[in-house]
Amino acid sequence: MIQIHICVANPADPSPVAATALQRVRAAVGRFGEQVEMTIVALDDEAALVRGIGMEPAVLVGDLLVAVGQAPPAGHIVRAIEAALQREKSKHA
Repeated sequence: MIQIHICVANPADPSPVAATALQRVRAAVGRFGEQVEMTIVALDDEAALVRGIGMEPAVLVGDLLVAVGQAPPAGHIVRAIEAALQREKSKHA
């Protein structure tokens, strides 16, 4: 399973750019079903701090940082997920 982390300043009330990122990630994740899990992380959470993320929104697909400070295009998210799934598949082959 691929983990997607979206780091935002305030998960309960995301900024407009963070809300756009969340919408795009949810749409991309929906295409892959149970192969992908999305987690929303506050910037002051250890999961964000350990990666050195201090700006919202930040989108990580596995350990790959896809975007920081802007909502990534949906196509970038989909391609990052496809690549991560391919890498995972190769590990188990």
